[in-house]
Amino acid sequence: MASAVSDPAWAAEGAQPAAQSVWHALDLVRSAVALLAGGDATRITLVRLPLPDEALLEVGSLVRASGLAMRAVRTDIGWDITVEASG
Repeated sequence: MASAVSDPAWAAEGAQPAAQSVWHALDLVRSAVALLAGGDATRITLVRLPLPDEALLEVGSLVRASGLAMRAVRTDIGWDITVEASG
């Protein structure tokens, strides 16, 4: 699935380890969305995801486009995100 953000600031050159963590976190969210959209789960919570605000906006767009609901809470390390099937 292609990223909705064409050139995110958090993926800038020189930020390789941090960017890799962000891409990994985005992959986790995409997997959660796929499980929920496929009916294999009703709610998934991912904790301490190292997502910058720009990436969180991308996650929100992906979740809404899939017809799911999302709650995000900022923690001292990152974001705790709960994605669940609506209805």
